[in-house]
Amino acid sequence: MKKLASFDSYLLVQQIKRVALFGLETIVLSLFLACSGNDDNTTDPVDPTPAISIADQTAIEGNTLLFAVSLDQATSHAVVYSFATTNITAIAPDDYSATFGVDTIAGGEISATIMVTTVDDSEAEASETFSVSLTSTTGATVARSLATGTITDNDPTGVSFAIQVQPLLRTSCGKLGTCHGGAFPGGDMFIDTTADYANVIAATGQNLTDGGLVVVPGNSAVSTLYTQTTDDYNIAFSRMPKANPALSLEQQQWISDWIDQGAQDN
Repeated sequence: MKKLASFDSYLLVQQIKRVALFGLETIVLSLFLACSGNDDNTTDPVDPTPAISIADQTAIEGNTLLFAVSLDQATSHAVVYSFATTNITAIAPDDYSATFGVDTIAGGEISATIMVTTVDDSEAEASETFSVSLTSTTGATVARSLATGTITDNDPTGVSFAIQVQPLLRTSCGKLGTCHGGAFPGGDMFIDTTADYANVIAATGQNLTDGGLVVVPGNSAVSTLYTQTTDDYNIAFSRMPKANPALSLEQQQWISDWIDQGAQDN
C-alpha cells in the first residue's frame, strides 16, 4: 500500500509541474502580445517610396499650360520637388513667363500642378516649345523629370502672296516701261508686269551693296523690296515706288510680314 501511495504522489507532482509550465507559457505569450501592441498578430505596413513624373502639355498662346506632376502610388509622407522652365524655341518673356520654385505633394495625395502662362502676340508663327524640369526631389524616386510645353499659334496663317503682295507689286512696281516691268528695269530689278512669284523671289538689284537678292526670306530688315518702301528709308530719291504714291503703312506691313513668314508662294 505504501508503494501505491508513493506512485500516486509522483503522478500528482508531475501534474502540478505540467500545470505550472502551461501557466508560465501563457504568461509569456500574454506579455509578448501586450508588448507588440497588435492584438491580431499582424505587422504594420511599410510606407512605400513612390516614383514621380511630369507630363508634356500643349496650349494655344495666351492660355496657361498646366503641367501635371504625379506619383505612381500614394504614400503617407510628403514629397517635395523643385522645378524650373528652360527656353527651347519659345523664348521667355516674349512667348511665355519663365517659372521656377518648390512645391509639395502632401501625404495621401498623388498629384500637383505647375502653371506656366503664355503670351498672346499678333505674329503668325510656327508652334514653339520650352521645357519644365524637376530639378530635385525628396521622398520619391524620379521616373520622368523633363516635360515639353508646346505653344500653338492663334494668329491668321499670314500674308498671302497671291492675294495681297502680287497685286500690289503689279500696280505699284511692275509697270511696263516705267518701273521694274520693262526691258530695262530700274535698278536692274526685273519682276515683270505680272509680278510672278519666280521673278520676284529671284530679283536682284544693283543698288544692293552685296549685289544680292531683294527678297531674303525670313528677314525683311535686309530685304530691299521692303526697306526701300518704308517711311524710314533714309535715301529719299531711292525710295520706292518712285513714280507712284508711297505705299500705305498697311501695304508696307504686308510686304514685311510676307517676307518674315518665309516669302512663300501662297
